[in-house]
Amino acid sequence: MRSIIYVLLSLTICLLIGCQDTANQPAPTEPNDNNQTADEFLSIRDFQDSFHGDNVKNDLLEITEGEEELTLSIEVAITQELLHKLQNTTNEFYYTFADLEGSNEVSEALEELPRPIEGQALIDSLNEESSHFIVQQELHIKNNVTQDQLDYLTNPANYELQTLDEERLPVHAIIGLDISTFDTL
Repeated sequence: MRSIIYVLLSLTICLLIGCQDTANQPAPTEPNDNNQTADEFLSIRDFQDSFHGDNVKNDLLEITEGEEELTLSIEVAITQELLHKLQNTTNEFYYTFADLEGSNEVSEALEELPRPIEGQALIDSLNEESSHFIVQQELHIKNNVTQDQLDYLTNPANYELQTLDEERLPVHAIIGLDISTFDTL
């Protein structure tokens, strides 16, 4: 019985020592590994709410048919504010054309999914006066597509233009590529 009391007393002392008052100690801070300023961003996810119809406009999607491929091309305009954020983003981001959400008819007709276009290279090619750039991508279609499938593939309304983060996950999508939204930015 005495040994049980000594054990309990020892445990109580250990607990009391371990639970000292930490109220006067400063809270630990998380290190800022990347030393970002307010104008610098690690990922486009840091400002994903800036991708909306007031900041991003598009022209009509043009689809050119080749022997074994389709070339998709669209002009995109962004505001100077969004351009500044994209220019000051550390991680890469990408653009790609994809099936509309809930559909897979385009991807099923392709030999392979296309490699996304590097967004930083497009943004870096812009001059100070222009915030317009062209996203162009080739889709290699299977040899055995039917005419109905080809008709579907050549309809701009069946695609969306996705902006992808560094992990190539969608952050923003423009649908209705058969309609131009160009107006004054």
